[in-house]
Amino acid sequence: MFSRHIKDLASYTMAGPTFITAEEEYKKDSRLKEEDIEKLRVWLTTQPDLPQNISDERLLMYIHCSNFDLNKAKEVCERDWLLRMKHPDLLAELDPCTPEQDNIWKLGEFWIAPETTKEGYRVCYAGLHDPNPSKYNFLEAMKAAIMVMWADYVSRGICPGFIFVLNAKGTSFGHALKASISTIRAFLSYAQEGNPINMKAVHIINVSYVVDKLMILTRPLIGKELYNIIKLHSGDMQSFFDVVPKNVLPAELGGTAGSSEELRNAAKHKNELYRDFFLRENELAVPKRDSQQKSLTGILEID
Repeated sequence: MFSRHIKDLASYTMAGPTFITAEEEYKKDSRLKEEDIEKLRVWLTTQPDLPQNISDERLLMYIHCSNFDLNKAKEVCERDWLLRMKHPDLLAELDPCTPEQDNIWKLGEFWIAPETTKEGYRVCYAGLHDPNPSKYNFLEAMKAAIMVMWADYVSRGICPGFIFVLNAKGTSFGHALKASISTIRAFLSYAQEGNPINMKAVHIINVSYVVDKLMILTRPLIGKELYNIIKLHSGDMQSFFDVVPKNVLPAELGGTAGSSEELRNAAKHKNELYRDFFLRENELAVPKRDSQQKSLTGILEID
């Protein structure tokens, strides 16, 4: 029997990709105001390095994730785009229909549960489907995950927060050797500074000796705010199940969101449906001048 997620996807694909509208976002939270978008647009005219045609919906994401502080929203906006320009191999060369992407989906799984927790949080899951590290491409895996997140953002819009579940089962030092320090640094920088969401928790499950060592190695790249919400689970998983409900977990973990295969295939398909969106994003992230060297400090005040 198909899960609800797969049924929804079947009807969704008939109409093609859909995009949340600003009007729909305003209905979610009365604190979102059109006048704040206009203030950000005025500020954008003073920022020649940044795209000028950023959508209203994306500006609302910056405002929402910044707790409606326009100065913080401006920082997130700037970091979102300047990090894309600085690290195009990870953030601005996104195409879900390449042979490399097709291959990485045979090895890993990245998806966001169709339902939410009782708090309204969405759950983003990542893990290995094939644990053979010889075939693994860390850069392509991160790009797949980024596209899954953005396909969700533009189709479902804002939400109170995100919970990330990273299943470390099968992870080995061989996988770590596939990752360059520059890619890890770029991904963590974007996750902490440029990704316009409220990250509520990161649960790493099936933690092993390998994961413990990798956490030590990457600790200098993880800010205090992110580090404080990382929870490690090994052995008894009850502490994990106490905080992450079954409706957002795959059947393999005792959940009701659908099987891992269903969820993985649906997410891959959704990425492909949004290919035109990703290609447009790539074009917007082409630097107009030497943006890569621009400092991310010195944020101007918004009146």
